[in-house]
Amino acid sequence: MIRYLPISKYCSEYGDTVCAVDKRLKRGIWAFGVHVFRVEGIKERQVDIVAVDEWKGKEKQKCRVV
Repeated sequence: MIRYLPISKYCSEYGDTVCAVDKRLKRGIWAFGVHVFRVEGIKERQVDIVAVDEWKGKEKQKCRVV
């Protein structure tokens, strides 16, 4: 499994938008350096798929607790 994807590839594969990712970062829902990061020499930000999947799992658990 590929762990890191460029943000454009992540958005096309997972049906997300760059704007939505930026909002999650701005609101502190995702953390820069955990879910999204920059690699030296690469202009496009990278998304950590494993960290995002863990976050999605936690979000599902919150919905079930209610």
